[in-house]
Amino acid sequence: MVTSIISGSSFEVSGIGCVRLADIMSSSENTLSGLKAREFTRDQLMGTQVFLDLDNKTGREPDGCWQAVVYKSFRNGTPN
Repeated sequence: MVTSIISGSSFEVSGIGCVRLADIMSSSENTLSGLKAREFTRDQLMGTQVFLDLDNKTGREPDGCWQAVVYKSFRNGTPN
């Protein structure tokens, strides 16, 4: 479950830690587009059950975040 939003492309997942959306670059949070990206990510993912396809090649980035493809769950708990 997504427990907090860090930026437009990264967030915290319970039991995993920091996750960054694979192949997504969001603007700096110091810009209007960066703030809008963070709000979008919050609206889409905060409190949502997600399934992660962790990037086995990249693994963890130097800042400790995992690169992953993220799938939201349907209401019945299966991957979307």
